[in-house]
Amino acid sequence: MNLRKFSLYGLIAVLALALFITAAPQLLPSVAAEETESETPEAENMKENPEEVPAEEVKEDAQPAEEDNVEDKMEEPVAEAPQAEAVAEVKDGEIMVSAQGLVRIQPDFATLRLAVVAQAPTAAEANNINNASMEAVFALLKDKGIAEEDYFTSSYSIWPQTNWDDDQPQVYAYQVDNEITVKVRDIAQLGDIIAAALDAGANRVNDISYDVESTHEAYNQALKLAVERGKEKAQVLADALGVELIPVPSRVVEGSEPNYGFMNYAYDAKEMGVAPAMAAGAPPLSQQDVQVNASVSLVFKFK
Repeated sequence: MNLRKFSLYGLIAVLALALFITAAPQLLPSVAAEETESETPEAENMKENPEEVPAEEVKEDAQPAEEDNVEDKMEEPVAEAPQAEAVAEVKDGEIMVSAQGLVRIQPDFATLRLAVVAQAPTAAEANNINNASMEAVFALLKDKGIAEEDYFTSSYSIWPQTNWDDDQPQVYAYQVDNEITVKVRDIAQLGDIIAAALDAGANRVNDISYDVESTHEAYNQALKLAVERGKEKAQVLADALGVELIPVPSRVVEGSEPNYGFMNYAYDAKEMGVAPAMAAGAPPLSQQDVQVNASVSLVFKFK
């Protein structure tokens, strides 16, 4: 009897084990699903507030932002240090320089501008007075050996002289200005001619200038000096750059027309309070050399 009970219980145990083994694969996914659904409150909080993430995740997410910031900084312009201007242009294996040459020569003649200024109550009367004085100046120039082709009328004008009375202009006189330009070939006589012209009736000296008949030779000399100076500058630059200069320029450009220096002198006997009859003394004049300038631009190659 006991043996039968034991055998019956053993059979029941074996059947129960077999049934468990058969149902276990189906029961395990359900348990895993329940565990997934029952997440911790911290996990649910992270889903609801994604900004609150662990420190390691924050560090990894912040790396792209740091890269963007670096790119922004690299795009910002950086100020360069000031640089000194070059004396000459260096480009494509060439050095370009500019230079000037100056030559001083003695003048051949002087140009004098004399004027007669006369006033009278009427324009006709002022004109007649002026004409008489200018005719005397013309005669004086002929006596001094000035050829007729060396003087000419350069300016002539008549205008009224007015006073203002009760806001109305009142003409009280007329003034006539007659100016001539005279070429004085004998510069040593210039002072005497001015004094004699003032005695004859002229009362204004507007300008004196000195010049030469031909500047061709002087300009060629100045041009040669300019080229030599340009070669010297180019060699200095080549030495500073540490390159070998080809001494013959590949291109030479001549500058503008030569300019000349001269002296201006103005003498007004009337404004100085000296009557024409008392202005017979020759004024002291200081002669100035004529300056002839030449300029060039040179291009040199180097290796």
